[in-house]
Amino acid sequence: MQLRLSSQRWFVYLSCGLALLLAVHVYMSAWTVVQFDGVYEEGKPAPTEIHALIVVDSKQTYIDVDMEKATSFFVYSFSRNDTSLEQQQPVESQDEKQESTIDYTHIGRVLIVTSLFLFVVAHGLFLTSFRFSNAVVYSLFCWLLVLFFIVFPSLYILDLGAGSGQNIAFENFSSNDVEDSLLHQTVHADWKMTTRGISVESSYSGYDLGLVSKHEVEQARNSSIEEAATLYSASFIEFQSTFSFEVGKNIQTLYIFPLLWFLMPMKPLQMGKSSEEE
Repeated sequence: MQLRLSSQRWFVYLSCGLALLLAVHVYMSAWTVVQFDGVYEEGKPAPTEIHALIVVDSKQTYIDVDMEKATSFFVYSFSRNDTSLEQQQPVESQDEKQESTIDYTHIGRVLIVTSLFLFVVAHGLFLTSFRFSNAVVYSLFCWLLVLFFIVFPSLYILDLGAGSGQNIAFENFSSNDVEDSLLHQTVHADWKMTTRGISVESSYSGYDLGLVSKHEVEQARNSSIEEAATLYSASFIEFQSTFSFEVGKNIQTLYIFPLLWFLMPMKPLQMGKSSEEE
């Protein structure tokens, strides 16, 4: 039995219809899913858990942040001393202000919507005698995968780094001000690839200077690890987290096309009609 069928006219109509349906399906689905799960394992903020979910689709960005067992965390936050060093805030130039207002996520949305539209339209080339119809469709398909897996996530990360309102949740995930004031800080991070993106497991621990008496802060900064473990053991905290950055599940439906093209090869209808007449 032959696995790959010979080219038929109805293959073209099937592929065109499927391209339209899946383009609409992908357009209405989640494009990027960011998930964060963190827990304080040791110290005064333990056992507080932080869970966050960010979903980006064709129109909006949805952010949901949830804290569990948070009583100890709030008590810890109010009991901390301010150990930040006074620094002069740099004056932001006009160019930097203009650059920070760029909506990179919107640019990514425009690229994806335009590419989905062109991908559907390109299937119409099979209804003509255009010789390079296959090359155009295959190229647009590969470009769509690059957009969903690389370009769009990168543009969204640029938005987070540019100080848009969407990064408010990120700024509170692991209390960055606490992390900056840790003495003898230990940081560990391990990442792995998944079928839809990447997953990062990280942890940090150390002695929080915010829990040290104000008149002992300078002494604590100059202490060794052994001295800190003895004198400031009550200020030790440890935070572990898992961060995943993946494309939406429905994006995987695009993988149907390579299988379809292999089992049911297509060629422009007008060329097929000409060859039959000859």
